[in-house]
Amino acid sequence: MKISIKSTKKTEHHSGSFLITGRSGAGKSTILGTLPCKPEEVCVIDIENGLEVLRGQDIQTIPFWEMEGDPIAKMRECIKFLRESEFKWVGMDSFTMLAEQIKAHMEHNAAQYGLLTKSGAFDGLKLYGELKKTYGGIINAFLALPDKSKVVICGAEEKADGPDSRIETLIPGSYSDTIMFNFDEAYGMRVTKTDDGLKRQFVTNSDGAWVAKSRMSGGSDNALETYENASIKEVIAKCYS
Repeated sequence: MKISIKSTKKTEHHSGSFLITGRSGAGKSTILGTLPCKPEEVCVIDIENGLEVLRGQDIQTIPFWEMEGDPIAKMRECIKFLRESEFKWVGMDSFTMLAEQIKAHMEHNAAQYGLLTKSGAFDGLKLYGELKKTYGGIINAFLALPDKSKVVICGAEEKADGPDSRIETLIPGSYSDTIMFNFDEAYGMRVTKTDDGLKRQFVTNSDGAWVAKSRMSGGSDNALETYENASIKEVIAKCYS
């Protein structure tokens, strides 16, 4: 077995994975128009038919809602297609919607997924185990696509925690607490009101309300601020300047 030695030094971004979470209406889908490449080099699995905001750009999409079959089989075909494609960036909008479709599909086909007890009752606890396994398999297969950077968009909601509140990824099942650990970058989408209108920012480090992380931040002393302009292109440029 031959061992190779590589340097950690990089002067440009080659590939990586981004998870963008935010509440409904925060403008998460617009992030797909801020990638550091030409629009035709991007392909997005459009799960919820919500990319009207990108109508001014020639981004390629896979209309997931038009495909026939169950959501798991459809996603398998999408990943197979993207694996053989030459796109530089691939996206999924949104994983929350996909998760809801998978959950509904499993509930309606309980026997197929072994979700019935011996007495024929629905086993809700086993459902969440199956969901977690299925979600993890899909995310891992998507992130394993070679020679591509990935962006996955997820919904989020605010939950009360005693006197404080926190923003959590919105995915039915027990996968929401662990999904961010699959990604290199996991940012929240923060929207604030200013005198000039709404300001959209990435939360790149946990701030008490949002849970976030960044592996790129800090390289060559180019650390990201907790709140950065909501542009993947600008974030990458700052980390690899």
